[in-house]
Amino acid sequence: MEPLYSRHFTLEEAAGLIPEMRRLFAQIQQELSDLREPIVLYTRMLEMNTELDENAGLSALLKEKWEAYQERLTDWLHYFEQRGILVRELERGLIDFPYLSKTGEEFLLCWLFDEEALFYFHDPVEGFQGRQPITLLPD
Repeated sequence: MEPLYSRHFTLEEAAGLIPEMRRLFAQIQQELSDLREPIVLYTRMLEMNTELDENAGLSALLKEKWEAYQERLTDWLHYFEQRGILVRELERGLIDFPYLSKTGEEFLLCWLFDEEALFYFHDPVEGFQGRQPITLLPD
């Protein structure tokens, strides 16, 4: 059977990346929060203001902020994609590292930003709901 993923990580490689991932996701969450706050503010201001002339400048500013937000999302997704790391939820900090067992079976080593280390894996089809302790990972 043809592998689903072109890049696979060993358990050691993935576990070794967790400190860097923790640092990156703290940065990502801060960046996206800083970009999202004005979007929420300008959206609320537009909802409260019905004057079209006054809304034109606010709408342009909202569009500019939204585009900056989308650009950072795209940049971060590209960053992880280039490294073979699968991003499931960028803002939440949920990622998977493809893993290939000695028998050729693929699994995903699963990490969530608030977890101290790499504790879980799952089958590619089952997803997050099928997470199991890493101690049960087949060799």
